[in-house]
Amino acid sequence: MNLKESIDILRLRWRTFAVVFVVCVAVALVAGALIPTRYTSSVQLMVTARGSSTAASYQNLEMEYARTTSYLSLLKSSVVDQRVVDDLHLPYSAAELANRINAAVVPKTTVLDVEVVGDSADEARQTADSLARHFVAYVTAMESPTGSDSQRIQTTVVSSASEPTRQNRGLPTFALLGVLAGLIFGVIGVWLRSRTDPIVRTGGDAAAATRLALLGTTRSESSATSSGLDRDRLLRTRLIGTGDDSGDKRTWLAVGVTPTAGDSFPATEFARLLTGGVEHVLLIDTAAEDDESAPGLRSLLHDGPSRASAVRNTDDPLLDILRAGASADDSLDLESAGSLKVALAELHGDYAHLVLSSTAADIVGVAVVSGCVDAVIIVAVAGSTRRRDLARVADALRTGGVAVAGVVVVVCDQPHEPSTHTVAREEEQPVRPAESSQPN
Repeated sequence: MNLKESIDILRLRWRTFAVVFVVCVAVALVAGALIPTRYTSSVQLMVTARGSSTAASYQNLEMEYARTTSYLSLLKSSVVDQRVVDDLHLPYSAAELANRINAAVVPKTTVLDVEVVGDSADEARQTADSLARHFVAYVTAMESPTGSDSQRIQTTVVSSASEPTRQNRGLPTFALLGVLAGLIFGVIGVWLRSRTDPIVRTGGDAAAATRLALLGTTRSESSATSSGLDRDRLLRTRLIGTGDDSGDKRTWLAVGVTPTAGDSFPATEFARLLTGGVEHVLLIDTAAEDDESAPGLRSLLHDGPSRASAVRNTDDPLLDILRAGASADDSLDLESAGSLKVALAELHGDYAHLVLSSTAADIVGVAVVSGCVDAVIIVAVAGSTRRRDLARVADALRTGGVAVAGVVVVVCDQPHEPSTHTVAREEEQPVRPAESSQPN
């Protein structure tokens, strides 16, 4: 997935991103408001060694460093902390008080820097002072002369408890954390939503479901924009290079994913794309049609009526349509494949491109028609086609031995509802002359 596809997915699923983002910020603000404010006060203690001679100064210094390090654990011992709890009648245990004490040795000194956290400013200050007093008393009683020179370790309070400061960072910090979390989890939410959405939304979704090459996306006629028209021109150029090398005129089979027979909307949009605003295209519906009185492809193949009575105009001056028409057989078979090739060759005299429309409901007809065309294209409709249906069609075509060139996705403003009347036409108007569509 490249950067452009990622941006398109974010743009498509901006509501999911917005919901996750707002929830993360709201949770952070609520957490910042509910977390109680705590205060920190600090006190400093100095450890010194006293000896009977100056010759022991070096040994005294090493003893001071050793004692200073060992006193870090004593500050959190249950003996000292319990004395502080009993002294101030604190509402928590000695173990809980130990979790509120942070002690460290000031570098290159024998000074202990001790911080104590309290629920209020007074509690933090009083706890720090009480801890210093009881600790000094405890180590003084614990230390005894060590050696012939009567060395003794002394601990003194360098500074009393400092003015307490607020420990929490306030709502602005929580808001910033909420924004960062919203950005991260918003992107994750969009990614998960795109992976679990059963509906095809983007070209990447269609390519992943079919395991076929994405030839491109095109916007429907009702939602086309100037930038979309430029993309359509590029897609049309790419499509013309797809399939066998049979010149500029091509015959396509556009397979729709919807199981509704006669729903020619996907193929119609594909045919409109091929017109490019300059070339005539004929859309041939190979699926069965309800109107038994109208001539169409099957009657053209079996009975041979005039082409002018079978081809109909549409609302697009460059696009005509040849419906399936009535026949005793609802699907094309191998016997009609030869007649179809002949008919397609004749129709190419008036049209630059022929687009045969079929659906997943007529997989046998697709297999037959695929041998008469230059390329087979699966056409999906964004917002309507289901991933599993698209995957099922692609697998069915592979099983049937149909070589599929790729998949094209039609993007609509409104979800497409399958209909058998997706192309407007004038039933009683004869087909327009198409001689001007190709230069002599």
